Amino acid sequence: MAISPTAVMAQKASTPAAIGGEIPQTPMEKIIASMSLEEKVGQMTQIDLGVIAKGATCALTQPQTIDADK
Repeated sequence: MAISPTAVMAQKASTPAAIGGEIPQTPMEKIIASMSLEEKVGQMTQIDLGVIAKGATCALTQPQTIDADK
């Protein structure tokens, strides 16, 4: 059964946001919405030990040590 473009538009027009209401958010979406741009950038730029430890990122040598060349 195919849905016509008109039916899709009618469904979109009746969403809570379209009639002035708020779209419910998941807990993660609420946290992200409350973060500043600086906080979001900080979260995305955190490095992990695999970037600076000896060995390949997914095959680090044990015990883990810092690779000064990296």
